[in-house]
Amino acid sequence: MIASQLVDIKLAWLAAALLMPAFALALLGMRWAGVLRLLGLPTALSTVYKVTLAGQFFNSFLPGSTGGDIYKISAIWARHPEQRALAATSVIIDRLFAISALFCIAGFSFFANFSTWVPILSKYEIRIPQPSMLMFFVLILVVAVPALLLYFRVNLLPKAFVERLAVYMEAIRKSNIHSLRSVLGLGAASAVVHLIYFSGAFFLAKSIGLNITYLQILALMPLLMLAVLLPITINGHGIREAILISFFSVVGIHGQHASSGPEMAITFSLLYVSSDFLWCIPGGVVFLFFKPKALLKQP
Repeated sequence: MIASQLVDIKLAWLAAALLMPAFALALLGMRWAGVLRLLGLPTALSTVYKVTLAGQFFNSFLPGSTGGDIYKISAIWARHPEQRALAATSVIIDRLFAISALFCIAGFSFFANFSTWVPILSKYEIRIPQPSMLMFFVLILVVAVPALLLYFRVNLLPKAFVERLAVYMEAIRKSNIHSLRSVLGLGAASAVVHLIYFSGAFFLAKSIGLNITYLQILALMPLLMLAVLLPITINGHGIREAILISFFSVVGIHGQHASSGPEMAITFSLLYVSSDFLWCIPGGVVFLFFKPKALLKQP
């Protein structure tokens, strides 16, 4: 039973897990503040951090995990009404760095822990080529698929949208954000944010006695985060549990006293969602008591 797993929970691991989002959210605010500065829209770090917290609140209660981005765009518009296109671009760039870092971590974990994926792919009768050949095909897909999608989507999009996109691209071109130093710095910050969140998930797993390694967490968490991005459920509820049950069952993850994979998957999901809810409360307070125009005054 799930209740029996929670009774035996290790409080030290749980406390460490609950602290991880605090560091991740602080770094998220610093990363977005860096993007704004590079785009020529310097904003006080305290202001950016408050808006980031409020965005986290919306991510938890709206479909997908991009509801917070909409709030952040509207809030930063109030701070920079004369440069709305650039302000909106800052949120988009911030999100792109996050997704790119997530794919990089997922790719690393795939090849670093290839044996974890063999039983998963074999279960669905997907033939596994040699790792070298697999890497070759993955590299082709990484380059070719986005290029083809971009070509066809741009040609099918409404002209007004393409013109608006051109304005955003010109704003980016005139900024310093595309320099190698900026890209590497923001990319590294994005990777660290993910690793902090993944460490929190690992500590949660340890708190309930899961026999899961950190490399397996690196393989699992990108799947969860990408699935939560899909705007088909509230904060990924339902999808998250389905992925966890499948992953735990196929890889052979179980808990103490030989607890079953599905049972431990639900317990882990319950704790993960509870941690997420805990850290959305400060964002709800910011949203309720600080309005964007008051929040985003000149520092």
